[in-house]
Amino acid sequence: MKDKEDQEHVEKDKKDPIKILLADDDKDDQHLFKEALEHTDVPTELTTESNGQDLMDNLHDPEIPNPDIIFWILICRVRTAKNVLKKLKPMKILKIFQL
Repeated sequence: MKDKEDQEHVEKDKKDPIKILLADDDKDDQHLFKEALEHTDVPTELTTESNGQDLMDNLHDPEIPNPDIIFWILICRVRTAKNVLKKLKPMKILKIFQL
């Protein structure tokens, strides 16, 4: 019985991509991040933003589902990392990584 449940879980994971949001003002870094994801077997859906304000706008847009994981640069030019963290804390996001 457990094997069947494990198999169903694996099949579900294959269908549902991990939603990743990357906030980085460096387009080259965004490109490298996207390329790295393409070389994995993990299904992902990548969204990129250029600064902390755009990140927050994205997260507060009811039309856009919240990501499972957020990667963002520690130094945000438009919005401070401390402000971003404070706003993200109550949101149900799988993991947040400061780069």
